[in-house]
Amino acid sequence: MSKLRRSIVVAISVLLASPVFAQQAIDAVIAQARQFTDRGEYRQSLAILDGLPGTAAMQRTDQRAAAVIRAEDLWGEGRFDEAAAPAQAALDASDGVSKGDLADTLLLIARIAVSREAPPAEALGRALQAAVEADGPDGLRALRVKDRVALVFSTSDPAQAEQTIRDVIAKADLLPGDPARDKLRFRNTLGITLLRQSKFEAAKDTLTAAYKGRLSLLSQTHPETLESEHNLGYALRRLGATQEADTVLEDVRRLRTQVLGADHPDTLVTRTLIVRQLIDKSQFDAALAEMRAITDILSARFGADNVRRIEAQTDMADVLFRVGRVSEAIDMAGQTYSLAVKALGEDKPSAMNIGHQYAGLLYQAGRYGEALQIYQRILRTSSALYGDSNIDTIATLHNIAAVLSDLGRNDDAIEAYRYIDDVLAKQLPDSHPSRLSVLNNLAQSLRNAGRYDEALEIITRVVLRRTEALGAENQLTLVSRSNQAAILAALGRYPEAIAAHRQIYAIRARVFGETHLDTLKSLHNLASTLAEAGQRVEARRLFEQVCALRTRYLGPNNVDTVISLRGLAGLLAEDGDLEGARTLYRRIVDAAEALRTNGGLPDTLRRSFFSTITPAYKSLAIVEARLGNFDAALRAAELSKARTLIETSSARGTARNALPESDRATLSDFEFRISVLDGRIPTVTDVALRADLEAQRNGLAASFAAFDAGLRSKHAFYREATAFRLADAKDATALVSDDDVLLDFVQSDTDLLLIWIDGKGRKGTAILAPYPNLSATLEAYRIALATPDGVSGLRYPPPGRPRRLLWKLNDGSYRLQADESGAIDGAKLVNDIEAIRLDLSSWFVTALPAEVRAARRWHVSPDGPLASIPIETLKADGAYLIETHDISSIQSISLMALSRDRLKRYAGLGRSQMLAVGDPVYSNEPLSEKAASGIDAAVRAASALPTGQITWSNLPGSAEELKKLASLFGLKAGDDLFSGNDASESNVRRLQHEGALQRYRYLIFSTHGYLDQRNPELSGIVLSQTNLTEGDDGYLRASELSAYDFRSDLVVISGCETGVGKWVSGEGILGLPFALFAGGNASTILTLWPVQDESTAQFVERFFRKLKDGATPSVALSETKREFILSDNPAQRLPLVWAPFVYYGD
Repeated sequence: MSKLRRSIVVAISVLLASPVFAQQAIDAVIAQARQFTDRGEYRQSLAILDGLPGTAAMQRTDQRAAAVIRAEDLWGEGRFDEAAAPAQAALDASDGVSKGDLADTLLLIARIAVSREAPPAEALGRALQAAVEADGPDGLRALRVKDRVALVFSTSDPAQAEQTIRDVIAKADLLPGDPARDKLRFRNTLGITLLRQSKFEAAKDTLTAAYKGRLSLLSQTHPETLESEHNLGYALRRLGATQEADTVLEDVRRLRTQVLGADHPDTLVTRTLIVRQLIDKSQFDAALAEMRAITDILSARFGADNVRRIEAQTDMADVLFRVGRVSEAIDMAGQTYSLAVKALGEDKPSAMNIGHQYAGLLYQAGRYGEALQIYQRILRTSSALYGDSNIDTIATLHNIAAVLSDLGRNDDAIEAYRYIDDVLAKQLPDSHPSRLSVLNNLAQSLRNAGRYDEALEIITRVVLRRTEALGAENQLTLVSRSNQAAILAALGRYPEAIAAHRQIYAIRARVFGETHLDTLKSLHNLASTLAEAGQRVEARRLFEQVCALRTRYLGPNNVDTVISLRGLAGLLAEDGDLEGARTLYRRIVDAAEALRTNGGLPDTLRRSFFSTITPAYKSLAIVEARLGNFDAALRAAELSKARTLIETSSARGTARNALPESDRATLSDFEFRISVLDGRIPTVTDVALRADLEAQRNGLAASFAAFDAGLRSKHAFYREATAFRLADAKDATALVSDDDVLLDFVQSDTDLLLIWIDGKGRKGTAILAPYPNLSATLEAYRIALATPDGVSGLRYPPPGRPRRLLWKLNDGSYRLQADESGAIDGAKLVNDIEAIRLDLSSWFVTALPAEVRAARRWHVSPDGPLASIPIETLKADGAYLIETHDISSIQSISLMALSRDRLKRYAGLGRSQMLAVGDPVYSNEPLSEKAASGIDAAVRAASALPTGQITWSNLPGSAEELKKLASLFGLKAGDDLFSGNDASESNVRRLQHEGALQRYRYLIFSTHGYLDQRNPELSGIVLSQTNLTEGDDGYLRASELSAYDFRSDLVVISGCETGVGKWVSGEGILGLPFALFAGGNASTILTLWPVQDESTAQFVERFFRKLKDGATPSVALSETKREFILSDNPAQRLPLVWAPFVYYGD
């Protein structure tokens, strides 16, 4: 056949040499070329056209016809840039041609523009206008243009594109004649729009019909037939029909290579898809070799900036990552993404896909902050372009949920996964790969949240479906099987879990290799499960193996490396190898500090991530203490507490006042805008909007950090004044007087460590005896303390409240549970709070060294559940601890030093004594609840009342409290006293805006307080609920208060549970204590449970009178509590009345 074609070309050349036959020969050449073009034999057509004489010897109509064919051939050959010139030449020679010919030429130009990645809108618009003028809006030419329009918009709005092409198909069926080839083209486009909506089953059926039709009408080797066959192979791949996809794609690759050439763009697309098939089958060496060849071809043919070459390089980075060349892969992917954004624009689908792949590699490498920034950047673009329910937007949100889960924000991740699955359920069947991916990750987040039964039910379904569709050894199936094994281990089903992990590890080692990331993950999982099951010898050997491999291939600071090191360190410590454990824990802490500093995480996510790694700091502190290294134990303990608060507060000292006004204003503006978003984000019910707001918030935080870093670089005084400094033993001793002692508690999974230092320089450590179920016991004690009539009040509550019983279990712990739950086997019913108080007192007080018990003033830094109770209610020698000690709470010794520093700096300010806000007017009308859904189903909107609260009752005692304070400090209404309707959110905000909050030494809010345990940034002060101005809801939330500018020695909030918050490991109690200190306040008095309104006024007045007489807040509070204990009024002697007030400060 090829010899015959060459003979035809030679014969035509001979004819053209004869003038007599020249015009006839030209007509024959053009006709012959057209035949080759229509058959998709573009090279032959070009060879024939090359035999034509120069344009001078050709008529204008022949020049135009030849130019059209040449442009089509070059386009068909994938030489898109070259095709543009003859297409334009044909258009330039269109004078006098029919409207139909002009429309056809404009469509050709539009097709070339689309292939060149040029903006197609103008070209398609001109083509459509010409087509309509040629034969009407529903003529064949107009339908051809609309087909191209649908194809273009299938990437940005595939649903609309599907509707467009279905309309085209319907109208094509009404045309006279039978434009069969066009109809098949339209059907192929329909298949593409279905693919891009992940409607893979429907796409497969549509593309099968298009392929069979083209095979019959055209030929097996025609490029259009191969186009449909390629698309069919892609659909089969996405349906998990791996073997069928392999067969189809290999056939397409072979025929495209034969017809178009190995370096044709269409051939390379098929070869790239085959590479992805190889990756899925873990044939990484073959995939890497093929990907290198593809990239080299694209670079040589199109240049470095071409989108096809950029996409190929991204695929190669993915292959490199999978063969263990992590750093090289991430560097390549990062460079490729930067190039894509620069060359294409970040709003182009190709650039977003490349960004997804880059972020995915960062995520797998443990670089969560960088991955999250890119995902959020893509989400905002995708949501703006395509909408919240678009499949690409949902895919991005899915990836963000995965990052949040690994950062410890499991509740948010679970809600996001459920929202995503609900959206996908309306578009995809249960067995669809995307649905299974979401459910797999949902199960993992449920496991992380301790919801094991739910997790097991979901993951079992996923494993079954993936095994059926992909096979038991497929990479995705193994991921789900590993997840299932981890859940079984969490449920204590260790034999099943260990057997599964062994099998998965063996498969991955055989298929992927010993050093593959997935293999190392299996090795870690096996070691961890063996350790939990008590098989310590083998567990230690495997941990040593995986630690060495992860350190070598991932680096010492990689998150996965740190997790493995922590597992090994724990085993060493339990085996008594404290030196070995200390070495590893120090490595972990160093790595965590590097990740904290350089991980690219905004402050909120840094808190979440840090809380997952803080247990290693605490374990290090305990190991150092056991080894007798006091200074190192103290350092580890301080590193584990209130880190974000210390760093934030260090940056908001008086050093800012020395900055230029414009710089101070910029910093304040950043903080205010961030606080507004912090308050809004938890209230948003729309998942995509919430993710967009978080991206905005994190972007602002990054800009704030960059601006602040610039100021530190520019101003040495600011840099030195705002530098974070950890307190050491020498600093601690300097903070306290001879009769003072610092008690720094550190709670690990198994041990409670006390580090103590007194004012005489004496110091030491003690590890308290294990107390079973300490958290449940302390919470039961706190609830009993906070309940009128104590244990009896729980057992016999007022009408409408649940009845709860207090039990003492066989192991000596206590549990409070609902009466309907029934009796606990072997447990004893407790009737008096003294039983639990005496047990806790004996455990706690007897563990304290004599030097601690002898000190008059205790400054206590609690940890974990110990922070939820007032320890002054425990007893020694029959007396409450508060009767013999002045007791205050501190978040950490370092934070105490900052508080002292503030008090010294504020002492020189000319401030008024007090600002009092209280006795607000609360509405007696129930406020309607705003329904919530999606990621925030349990959170009310900003204008709604907190969960479970219908109305806020007025506080008669608050009026009495303000009256006493007004008399004591000479307060004047409207000046430094705001009550009734004036105790409003708008007035407090006005004072902040005017800078007036800086002018008061003491601030008191005598109001209700609101606690939100899940979202501590929503906790706040409840102000007047009447006459609200636009934009106000009567709440001062923690998120807003953290951005306020206080210069106060003390803030008192005599509301309900204002001192309770969400305990976050590594940070302490979040909520109002955190927010007020971050806002510049030096110390705070808050409450651990709802206070008794009738006695609070007297308590607060006595406290402030002592303060005015010169007592420090901690001493004044302790003395007031002792007065109440010794009161003639039996009601005032109860801890219920005096114990909820807790002092956080110096």
